This record gives sequence, structure tokens and C-alpha cells, in this order.
Amino acid sequence: MKNLIFVPELKEIITTQNWTEFFELAEDMHPAELAEVLSPLEPQEIWELIDKLSIEKKSEIFSHLDSSLQVEVTELIGRQKLAELLTEMPSDDRVDLFKKFPVEMQENILPALARVEREDIRRLASYPEGSAGSVMTSEYVSVPDTISVEEAIRRLRLEATKKETIYYTYVIDNSRKLIGFVSLSDLILANPSAFIRDVMHEEVLFAQVDEDQEKAARKIQKYDLIALPVVDADNILVGIITHDDALDIITQDKQKISKK
Repeated sequence: MKNLIFVPELKEIITTQNWTEFFELAEDMHPAELAEVLSPLEPQEIWELIDKLSIEKKSEIFSHLDSSLQVEVTELIGRQKLAELLTEMPSDDRVDLFKKFPVEMQENILPALARVEREDIRRLASYPEGSAGSVMTSEYVSVPDTISVEEAIRRLRLEATKKETIYYTYVIDNSRKLIGFVSLSDLILANPSAFIRDVMHEEVLFAQVDEDQEKAARKIQKYDLIALPVVDADNILVGIITHDDALDIITQDKQKISKK
């Protein structure tokens, strides 16, 4: 009921085009809360409001909308706007949405994306539903074991805003095989001139890419991890599953059980 209180106010904003009032609302509310408030509106009205915001803010709010509502909204916007929105979304959310598009829409939007995003979508979308690969994100930080702590921190600063989490940095060899990890606190406390191979933790919990997603999520829950790396059959690092996504998986599983 709380959300319905906002509906007349939001409709009035659209009618009067008093966007400043909506900007203030978007500034004061968490994206998840604002998405919930917007949900009772028509898809066209939702887009008319969030399209006035920055692409970063727009993406954050859009990512919190119900998936079916996301699809309805994307069917109303142009190809270029959709490409911009998909580019800004976290990689796992992006591929989840992409898989819900009709085939014709998928084929239409892919050429509008940059090569990196295009290849990322194709790769993540190729994993079977219910597998760890299908729920992982490619937005993680990895470094070779041969660089210094100082260089690792420099790279981390450059990549931080584009990644889901920077608390764990995964260590790979020259074949991209997972060989260890370092936490953010490890890097801060280590001698800047030390090599990553000398400060990394070699015992790494991970999931296989074809492992059941719930099994992977339970590892995150059991060991209270912020994220869990995912590797392929050759132990090559291919992604991570975040704590938030693991929580979603476990919640969905509980809901399925309760309905039986």
C-alpha cells in the first residue's frame, strides 16, 4: 500500500514535467526502494521518469525492477537507449535480461553493443540454466602472481568502479588458471614491494562452472564469503558469484520448496 501513495505524485510529475521533483526523490531514495515505488506505474511512465536520470542512476533503478517489468520497459525504448542501458548493467543482470528477450530482439540488439559486452553476453548466456555459470558475473578483479603489491593496488584503483566487488582479488597464472586470492586488507597491510605470489592465499574455495547453482550458493552462505570464484574444467577463472546473488538463489529455492 505504501507504494500506491506515491503513484498520484509520480503521475503529476509526468503531467507537469516537474522533473526536479523526481530528481530529488531519486537522490533521497535507494535505487531498490525507488524501483519498488515505480512498479505500480505503466511501463511507459516508468521509462519516462528514469530516462531523465543519469545512465548510472537509471541502470541502478532498472536493475531492481521485476524481470517481467524490465522486459516490458525495454520493449518500449529504442535500440540505442537499450544498448546504453545494457552496457551499464552488471554483467549477470544484463545476461539474465537478455535471455528473456524474444530471439528477434536479441539479434537486433547484439550488433548495437560493443564487442566486449557482446562477447560477454554470448559466453554467459551459453551456460545451462541452474548452473553456477548461469548466475556468475564476469566483473571481478584478477592479477598475475608475478606483479608487486603496489602494482596490484594501482590496477585495483583503475578497475574498482567497473567491478561487482573489490574485496577479493583473484590470482591467476599465465594460463589464467586460478592459483590463489588476496583480500583488500591483505594488500593494504602488505609491503608494497612484495610480490603477489608471496602474500596470496593458496587455498581457494571455488565452484565449477557446471556445478549446481544452489550448491555454489550454499558454499558462500556456509563460509560467509563475499564472493565465490567460478572455474572451468581446466581450472581457468571464468567468473564469480556474489553474496547478493547467492542470497537470491537460496531465497528462490526456499520459495519453491514452500510451494510444494
